[in-house]
Amino acid sequence: MKLNADNRRFVFVLWLATSLGVLADMPNEIVPIYGKIPETVGSETRFRNAAFKQFTNTIGAAELHQEMDSANAGNATAQYHLALFYASGRGVPHDPQMAATWCRKAAQQGLADAQNYWGRILENGFGVPTNTIESVEWYRKAADQGNAEGLYNLALDYSYGLGVQQDYQKALSLYKQAADKGHLPAMHNLGNAYLQGHGAATNIQTGIQWLKQAANSGLANSQRALATVYSSSVYGITNFAEALIWSEMAAENGDPISQAAYGGMLRKGIGTDPDSKLGWLWTFKAATNGLSTAQYDYGVALVSGKSGLETNIPEGIKWLRLAALQEEPGALNSLGYCSMNGVGTPQDFAEGMRFYRLAANRGSADAMANLGLEYLKGRAVPKDEKTSFEWETKAAEAGFASSQLIVGKSTSLDLGWWKKTFHWPCNG
Repeated sequence: MKLNADNRRFVFVLWLATSLGVLADMPNEIVPIYGKIPETVGSETRFRNAAFKQFTNTIGAAELHQEMDSANAGNATAQYHLALFYASGRGVPHDPQMAATWCRKAAQQGLADAQNYWGRILENGFGVPTNTIESVEWYRKAADQGNAEGLYNLALDYSYGLGVQQDYQKALSLYKQAADKGHLPAMHNLGNAYLQGHGAATNIQTGIQWLKQAANSGLANSQRALATVYSSSVYGITNFAEALIWSEMAAENGDPISQAAYGGMLRKGIGTDPDSKLGWLWTFKAATNGLSTAQYDYGVALVSGKSGLETNIPEGIKWLRLAALQEEPGALNSLGYCSMNGVGTPQDFAEGMRFYRLAANRGSADAMANLGLEYLKGRAVPKDEKTSFEWETKAAEAGFASSQLIVGKSTSLDLGWWKKTFHWPCNG
């Protein structure tokens, strides 16, 4: 079998899960949550979830047969509903091709919801060949009828140049039309457009107003965006107390990234008095919701016992393994350290070097530096100063301060690396 990119990733993850023992050790409360991780959800799964969101009425066998009869008789609404049934697998086998067939029939009859959904099917290649140019025309048909989803999806295409020439002004106009109809993601993107000056002159206050309108209606992405705006110096309105409020709202709304951010703010006392216990509770929630960076932070804290958590090395290793399964560079590097030094696991130089390389290949400057150190010491691999220097140089280029000092001391070219040591933010 020829391995494509998806297959190669699957083989890697399967090997990693097996080598880590994650398949056996995964905590029970984590198993059902893995399906919620966006990076692991393929296009077909997204369409099934979307179908559930768009058509959530409970329906029995008799009602389903009635829908089928109506669809076969040419009723556009029934045809659209049947498409959603096949897309979601509710009451009928999951069948993308049948979903596409029935959706096309309904769209061709002029049903705006079906036209929009048919555009999504074409754009994502769900049961049919991908055709972004044709999808734009179907979004336009839905938008011309005032369909908020159609307006929003057409705006997205103009924003990113999908099937059309990129046009921020056109996108802004379409977002505005959808937002005026109460479409929350359109409000969010409209706010971001004003913040970034896409399609109109930058207007921080207008951007914030649109974000707040979506956030106050419960959109977690907008709540998180407002936390970012108020905690950043970019927009000139830094207000950590305000950032904390929006971060808490998004965290309470179930957004894992915000849960981790809110936990970090509480632990560090940003916008409030420090509260390590509550902070780690929110980090734990984010980790439990599958966020790899939170799993890494929580795991490291448990292994080290230096961040307000009681040391629990076996539990910490479990969380690091879960993060590593998602290819989190820091977790891979930490597991490499644990293997090299026998922390919570039998000492295994070969396994440690393998984790270091995996982490380094995914951008971990710490792992690059660790590889440089191991090649210099000759403990896990034959001593090789040239290879050691190559890894230290890569770490220095990635911003690792200690490696910048090492490279600066080792070269007579200039003092550039020494200077960078005092300006680059990454400090090992």
